[in-house]
Amino acid sequence: EAQRTHHTTMAHYFQGLADFRDERFAAALDRFESAIKLSPDHANSWKYLGMTCQRLGQQPAAVEALQKSLE
Repeated sequence: EAQRTHHTTMAHYFQGLADFRDERFAAALDRFESAIKLSPDHANSWKYLGMTCQRLGQQPAAVEALQKSLE
C-alpha cells in the first residue's frame, strides 16, 4: 500500500511538473494538491504548489505552500 501511494504521489507530481512547464497552471494546481493529499510531507509538491499559486496570483496561498515545503 505504501509503495502504491508513493507511486501515485509521484505520478501526480510529475504530471503537475509537465502542466507547470506548459503553463497550464490550473491543471498543475490540481495535480500538486492531489500529490499532497496522498503524501503531505512531499516537499517538492509543496514547493511547486507555491510556485503555481504565485503564477495564479494567489500570493497568501503561495507563501503558505512555500513555507510548508521548508518544514
